[in-house]
Amino acid sequence: LSDGGLATFTVAGNLVQRFLRSGNLGRLIAVGIVYAFPFGGGKKLEDLIIATDIDTDTLVIWYVDRDTRRLMPITSDDIPEIFDDDISGSAYGLATYTSPYTGDDYVFVSQSTGDKIRQLRLYTDADDNITFDIVRTIKLRDAGAAAQAPRPGVG
Repeated sequence: LSDGGLATFTVAGNLVQRFLRSGNLGRLIAVGIVYAFPFGGGKKLEDLIIATDIDTDTLVIWYVDRDTRRLMPITSDDIPEIFDDDISGSAYGLATYTSPYTGDDYVFVSQSTGDKIRQLRLYTDADDNITFDIVRTIKLRDAGAAAQAPRPGVG
């Protein structure tokens, strides 16, 4: 949506839900999916819809209710900011990844104006809501400086 919200539709194109910017829901920018996220000690698997919120610098997370086909909020009340220690940009783009080795689910989030990407590991809190730990920060090279850097064998 042009105002930074999120909408869901049926296969026929009928509107199911709309999440608009209001209250503690800010401007949603990018959306990703995590399939079969484990809840309740892995006894229940749910598909997650994850969005970056540029206004609050964090993630907004829903699970897909299989019976109603509606998105149900599951973001932890204590979810931290992603780039709270860096004033050069808040959460913008995202990509999701599930490790084939550990089964852990990750979200990679880029900054709106900065030069960093943060890798976040998703997990459930004590109330079975979802939050994250920061695994690492990747600093991107300045593309202009990289283009000007001397290259071996080029004179």
